[in-house]
Amino acid sequence: MARSDAVRRATGRDRDEWFALLDAWRAAGRQYREIADWLMGEHDVSRWWPRSSL
Repeated sequence: MARSDAVRRATGRDRDEWFALLDAWRAAGRQYREIADWLMGEHDVSRWWPRSSL
């Protein structure tokens, strides 16, 4: 799992901020692929980040 400081340096948000965004979007009921596509499309993160944060 990526450390929060590394996540912030690479993405501009720390883990808690990302999880708050995911919670607001109601990611808990969605499939991994849909979540990854949303993160990459709406928040311009590389495919590596959704995979590394599991």
